[in-house]
Amino acid sequence: MNPRTRRFIVTGVLVVLVLIALVGALVH
Repeated sequence: MNPRTRRFIVTGVLVVLVLIALVGALVH
């Protein structure tokens, strides 16, 4: 796994976490 792919995966995970946080804030 090269650094670029690793950083892409990490960025994707962070984006998902932010989306979940936003959805949770909107729901509540």
